[in-house]
Amino acid sequence: MKFQSERKRTAFLLDITPIVDTVFNLLIFFAVSLSFVVLPSIQINLPKSSSKQVTPDQRDLRVSITKKGELYLGDSKIDAQELFHEFYLAAGRSIDTEVLIGADHEVAHGRVVEVMDLASKAKLHRLAIITRRSEN
Repeated sequence: MKFQSERKRTAFLLDITPIVDTVFNLLIFFAVSLSFVVLPSIQINLPKSSSKQVTPDQRDLRVSITKKGELYLGDSKIDAQELFHEFYLAAGRSIDTEVLIGADHEVAHGRVVEVMDLASKAKLHRLAIITRRSEN
């Protein structure tokens, strides 16, 4: 008498090719997307420098000063009072927020100092000047 039936043993095979393809596609996507440097559409002629490059962080604030002395926060035109308010809010979120200042090389030194003073009054003390890399 046969109590146990003969079961066919089938191997459970998992095809991992689609998983590997997906992982490689994600890896390539993130590698390519992280290498882009976002430059604002504001036209400023930055002064040249041979110092090391600063990598901007997500929470950093980028302030641009045009030849005419106009202030931009990111791509948005802003006045000094609004800029101070944005600095104050950023300092409330994180005291380590860095202010990146990019000024046209023809801007008066006093205008750059004014932006630095606004950041200091808002308790943001990490400042950096954005320059172009010189070709030497």
